[in-house]
Amino acid sequence: MFVRPAPLVSLSLLRRLVPQERMTPVRRDDVFEAQKVRAAAPAGFNSSTALRSAELSRLAYADEATIRRELEAQGYDLSTFTFLDDPSNDVQGFVVAGPDGSVYTAFRGTASAVDALVDARLCLKAPAWAPDVQVHDGMLRAVDAAWPEVQAAIEKAGSGPVVFTGHSLGGGLAQLAALRASREGLRDGVQVYTIGAPRSGDGAFAAAFAAELPRTYRMVNFDEGGIDRQDVITRLPYEHCGFRHVGHEVRLIAPGGRADDGRDFVVGSVLLHDRGEYVRRLRALR
Repeated sequence: MFVRPAPLVSLSLLRRLVPQERMTPVRRDDVFEAQKVRAAAPAGFNSSTALRSAELSRLAYADEATIRRELEAQGYDLSTFTFLDDPSNDVQGFVVAGPDGSVYTAFRGTASAVDALVDARLCLKAPAWAPDVQVHDGMLRAVDAAWPEVQAAIEKAGSGPVVFTGHSLGGGLAQLAALRASREGLRDGVQVYTIGAPRSGDGAFAAAFAAELPRTYRMVNFDEGGIDRQDVITRLPYEHCGFRHVGHEVRLIAPGGRADDGRDFVVGSVLLHDRGEYVRRLRALR
């Protein structure tokens, strides 16, 4: 049984905050819309890898027995599987070799009060392993605490290229873990496919990704219409707090959008964060 994550912030607070920051303008070269992704995809983007990442990110919310059962049913080699569980910061996820030969490292998003405390540690801090950048303090503490387990699990899973993934908070953890893996030479060819991830570092952090991890893709559910609406978590933490997004944004736009369906702007934005909605939209690409 899947565990429904606790909300990152309350709806009443979001209603006050979200309208104050509309869509952040981005260079068109960095935005790839779902309907056009086959014709105008960023270099290296793979829709099958994106879908697998979304499916594994959704599965990361389950307990270990359920994850094992689902992976076995889908043909994954369980001898490469490691369940990640660090109670100090409630980091949960798993590592497993995929049918495509890649080693997938999936982190769970917010699902407990401890996770909410991780979310709330919003100050920027320079990691010991990357002193030239600043990252979300809560995510940094979580990744550093779980890192020995993550590193051992990746080594166990085989020599294939590593794909870091996760939904929501899990996407932020995936980004930090990917840069640490790159800086420490854990594996060449690291890729990052995040699902509804928040901003997790500063401008230097984003620049490091552009230089060192060019195959980084952020899936963002997005609706167009009379108003533009996107997954609310992808707009947090705000840029005026020093945070910047990394990698290429891939907008997953449902046919026709749902921005004019009469729903409250913020409620609709929250519903776009649903991990199942990401899986449905990515399946529509194939």
